[in-house]
Amino acid sequence: MTCLDFDLRNGFVPVLRGRYNPLMNVELASRWQRGLCPFDGSVLVTEGDLTEKTLLATVRTALVLLQGIHGTSSLYVNEDWHDHDGFILPEQSVSWTEALAGTKDVERFRTTCSDDYLVHTLFYPSDFSFCLRYWLGGADGYFFDLCASAEELERLAVLLQSVGVAASVQPSAKQYFDRRYAG
Repeated sequence: MTCLDFDLRNGFVPVLRGRYNPLMNVELASRWQRGLCPFDGSVLVTEGDLTEKTLLATVRTALVLLQGIHGTSSLYVNEDWHDHDGFILPEQSVSWTEALAGTKDVERFRTTCSDDYLVHTLFYPSDFSFCLRYWLGGADGYFFDLCASAEELERLAVLLQSVGVAASVQPSAKQYFDRRYAG
């Protein structure tokens, strides 16, 4: 089987590459439904009106923090339809360098996102220790959330506050995702 490749020159473009394990994304959905890691704790959610540039800075800050902690884990990226209609697509393997390169500037950042309403870009590692999502909705707003350990969420909240981005930690990631599910 083949999968879509994360192509930084052109964004998410069909490029045939290698083999993929479609169970990884099914497993992530199953973990949400069963309340397992990364959905067994809290979730950090940005507040207020974000701009495209502040969302980019938020995602980059989070990826840098998470790479410092989980950089030896394999990383996956996916178009996440959880808030749209719940459709599950296979993920793509992506390097931390590629993920961060997508946040180099606004133009590259835009290529990492779907044009569909409430279809988020989602990153997660092979050990399922976090789930990072964002959405560039233009006139409909900009959105970011992160399920991770309490310590990681606290560290990110402090980093975001230092650059003027307000975020809150909600106590139950599973309940948060239950409420947002549109499938």
